Amino acid sequence: MLPNLGINDDSINYEVALESIGARMQPYVQAMHDEKKKSTPSQALIEYYRNRINALGDLRESLQLTDLVLIERIIGGEDQLI
Repeated sequence: MLPNLGINDDSINYEVALESIGARMQPYVQAMHDEKKKSTPSQALIEYYRNRINALGDLRESLQLTDLVLIERIIGGEDQLI
């Protein structure tokens, strides 16, 4: 039996969720880079950005194909907490 790779296939949604997490990391990476370039960078702000990047990275690394509800939350866009 061939796998279902239709638009709502779980494996495609999983890949989209991984990409979405990566996209959500990007503003923090850029903001941290910009903050570090300042003449007097805020170490607290840099640490905040680093923590957000690390937390999103941990989420991306631990996400499983079977985490269907979480995957829907990530790609659904209605939950700004992720």
